[in-house]
Amino acid sequence: MTKRTITVTIRIPGIRETIRAYNQLPDDASDEMRVASLRIANVVAVDIRAAARTNPQSALMVPTVRAAKDRVPVIKAGGARRVGRNRVPAYKVLFGSEFGATTLKQYRAFQSGGYWFFETVEKDRDYITTKYLAAAQWVFMKWGRGG
Repeated sequence: MTKRTITVTIRIPGIRETIRAYNQLPDDASDEMRVASLRIANVVAVDIRAAARTNPQSALMVPTVRAAKDRVPVIKAGGARRVGRNRVPAYKVLFGSEFGATTLKQYRAFQSGGYWFFETVEKDRDYITTKYLAAAQWVFMKWGRGG
């Protein structure tokens, strides 16, 4: 089956080493990191929803943008939910609204960098990195010495 959502895992410097270190900590430490990552992803998801409202096609995607619980901030958009007056699945509108199209007139002009989803994630990169590293440091300080 084809993938019907965009899932973005935000890239953070040193993340692989951090996740490797999580594996040495108790499960409760990972749970706390998942909660912190979800909080960060929720803030970014709100920004993405606001950016999506700038165009009628991308505005259809607003209800599908959501944060996912993981050890790193993850945001998803799209899916099989039906949107618009013609009730088409969101995944059929998602990529045209994000990247544009060369032949379909209902979408903006093609732009390889994206219009609202990836552009907003990139804009929020410093916030994401700062908050995530602060949360990771707090979790390691708390659980690194035995909880």
